[in-house]
Amino acid sequence: MTKAASARARPRKQPSDRNANGAAHPFDFFDRLVWLDGRPLMSTIEPYRQKILNDVLFTFDPDGRPRYNLTLCGRAKRIARRPI
Repeated sequence: MTKAASARARPRKQPSDRNANGAAHPFDFFDRLVWLDGRPLMSTIEPYRQKILNDVLFTFDPDGRPRYNLTLCGRAKRIARRPI
């Protein structure tokens, strides 16, 4: 892992650091995965996408149920105006 990637990496969580309903953090699972070229998966996910994943996958209602069951996050390429 490069110095820049390790600087933005999520701090390690203790095994006891779980939600009240016992759910493990999804990044603990992602930390064990590697990308197609062998790099750790978490080092390939941009910080703004990590925040989206954290908000969607690890946000719970007061009763312990996941807050979201479907998420649509759109990012569009800007269409440049060109003369025809």
